[in-house]
Amino acid sequence: IYAIDNIGKYYSLDSNTGKLIWINQHKVPFISQIKIFNNKIFAIDGDNTLRCYSIVDGKEIWNIKTQPAFIKTNKKLSIVLNSNFVVFSNTLGDIIKADIETGKLIWFLPTQNTLVPYSTNFLETSDIVLKDKSIYFSNNFSKLYSLNLNNGILNWEQNINSILRPIIIDDILFTVSEEGYLLAIDVFKGDIIRSSYILHKFKRKQLNNLFLQGFLIASNKVIITTNHGYIILCSLNTGKVEKILKISNSELSEPLISDNKLHVITRSSVVVFDKRTN
Repeated sequence: IYAIDNIGKYYSLDSNTGKLIWINQHKVPFISQIKIFNNKIFAIDGDNTLRCYSIVDGKEIWNIKTQPAFIKTNKKLSIVLNSNFVVFSNTLGDIIKADIETGKLIWFLPTQNTLVPYSTNFLETSDIVLKDKSIYFSNNFSKLYSLNLNNGILNWEQNINSILRPIIIDDILFTVSEEGYLLAIDVFKGDIIRSSYILHKFKRKQLNNLFLQGFLIASNKVIITTNHGYIILCSLNTGKVEKILKISNSELSEPLISDNKLHVITRSSVVVFDKRTN
């Protein structure tokens, strides 16, 4: 098991015994996902630097420095990779592709105007999704992007406000906007196929501070969690809300499917639904 934390520590544990194998201290906290591939650990620190470490002893192999931001984000930065490359985002909205073995820069694309002071201080970006020869991601500045993986050239963009990880099924991208719309989008052209408002059953007072935490798709259902303890179930085919479940008074995690069961974490428990739950 390999882990990083928000005080700059990164370490390796034996998965059978929990015994510490090695631990190292980095001078800057980590603010990203952690990814492991081909005996390498990848993580981004608070200075917007991608670090590549050896899984053997945690020693740094290479790093890629990008421009640091004035304000740190609460949203974990995204990393995607394969045997040849690593693609990642930073807190300024830049997307970077590099060689996975050497860290050599392949292309760099700024998505925001960083010439305006503090223009990106409150930017949050969704996880990056890789599909065939394109990557997809969105942000809370009302932009959803599709980029060519080979050269970083823009395929298309849409004015959609979301920091939730988009999901692609066949040739359709699904996302949920912060305004409460479930959207189906053509991955090749960027055209909106369908837009369905999913918060119409909530009262105006509830909507004042309601946030969507995450979503997934399973068994032709779209399962969406909120910060008020609600799970919203929608039809994948029509986008219509079929059921709203109240399972907690606290914030819910993103939903997760494991062993054909839906798992949702509250502040004090893990709630599990079996596959027979409608």
